[in-house]
Parts: sequence; structure tokens; C-alpha cells
Amino acid sequence: GTITVHVDEKIGMNKTRSRGILRLRVIKLPNPCLYLGYYRNGDTILLDDLMAKSYIQLKAKYEDLNFDVDEPQVISYNIIRSEAFQLPIEVQGGKLTDEAKEMLSKARRDEVIYIDNVKVLLPDERVVTLNATFPLK
Repeated sequence: GTITVHVDEKIGMNKTRSRGILRLRVIKLPNPCLYLGYYRNGDTILLDDLMAKSYIQLKAKYEDLNFDVDEPQVISYNIIRSEAFQLPIEVQGGKLTDEAKEMLSKARRDEVIYIDNVKVLLPDERVVTLNATFPLK
């Protein structure tokens, strides 16, 4: 869509003068991509790489935008391994909790990490829900 901005100058108590009209194109921001560390949603994570990281964060990032915009913020999410016989772990914010790290430390090759119900706050103040999977090798 487009918006039209009219710029007026106040030149007296009750007088204004038009200084111009500006038409701008407006687009809705797309959903961002989810990353666990530097692995993009769907990428295969090397188990040794996962175990070597003491600090891994879930982030939402935009790709291929031709303009600058603030990064989206991860509000919360659930994380579980495919072979974990337990309830998903709820995490607030993007940083993994100690409980989530403990669960991931028990991961084995050929499992899958499922991250779902990811609430992401976009720069336009919308909240979207996303999901991600990361196979382990």
C-alpha cells in the first residue's frame, strides 16, 4: 500500500502554507527466520558443535531485506528433543535456560531438536508464532 504525507508550515495564528506532499510505499514485514546459534531453521547441527557451546541463543533474524530495520525479539518458546520422554521445556527470552541446556546435553546423533510456539515481537509491534527443527548429526 501507500501513504501520503502532507507537510504544512504554520505561518500565523490561524494560517498554514503547504510545503509539499510525500507519497511513501508501505509493506508488511515478513516473518523472520529462526536461528539456534548460527544454525538456521532446518540446518543440521553437528552434535560436537552443540556440546562445545556454553552459550547458545535462539534468535529471529531478517534475511534479504533491502532496508534497515530493528531485529525481532524472541519472547518465549518451547524446546524438546525427539527422543526425550518428557514435556517440552518452556523458555522465556532467547537465551537457553540451564534446564534446556541440561536436556540438550543428553542429545544423541540422529535426534531432532524441536522448537515450537516461538513468540517473536516484530519491529512493527506485531507478535508472530513460529516453529523450527534442527536435526542432529
